[in-house]
Amino acid sequence: PTDEDLRIAKAQLQQAEAGVTVARAAYNQVRGNPSIAALPQSLQLQQATLQLEAAQAQYDKTVKGPTQDEISSAYAQMMQARANLARLEEGVQGAQIRAAEANVRQAETSLYLAQRQLDKAMVRAPIDGVIANVDAVVGTMVGSSAPVATILSHEVKVVIPVEEYRLSELSLDQHAIIRVDAYPDRLFEGVISMIAPELDSATRSVQVTLKPISEGSNDLRPGMFATVD
Repeated sequence: PTDEDLRIAKAQLQQAEAGVTVARAAYNQVRGNPSIAALPQSLQLQQATLQLEAAQAQYDKTVKGPTQDEISSAYAQMMQARANLARLEEGVQGAQIRAAEANVRQAETSLYLAQRQLDKAMVRAPIDGVIANVDAVVGTMVGSSAPVATILSHEVKVVIPVEEYRLSELSLDQHAIIRVDAYPDRLFEGVISMIAPELDSATRSVQVTLKPISEGSNDLRPGMFATVD
């Protein structure tokens, strides 16, 4: 569901709640009347209550979006419509065939719309990796700037600052040896994959990125301290 769908559903729910409040107040004023069941205040309260229940159901459906069962049901209806069309095409009148074709198109549209709603409820990561932390809570609305989860990329890189005077010694695809505190007895080979285009004015250094290429590089983890020779 879009933000607009949620706002509309919430506004309708709030309007229905207000209607019940007004109707209940009017009902309470005549509650002692022996003929209360025949009074318009009683009917108004019943109607307002039904409207509130309908608004609450619509709001809940909008917030949750379509379930996998609803997707499966839409798919089953589409397949049934196609089967009916196949039987009709064996010799039934053209009008019935056209009606069956319309049912197929309607079922396909329902499936497409349900799938679109399900797709909107899914969050897809822009990279391959491992989920390290989930920040969102099921049932709550998430803003466009709020983090949903933290994902660690499968591709590990080493970023180091290099002094300005040593820049002439560096070039892309240059090989280097990487050492990490976690594995003091192991050496990892890497190549320079990127040299930052500008210096840090405070440290007079430039960030250099290396890509580990030696066997066992999968043992490197984000956040490890490393030195490069």
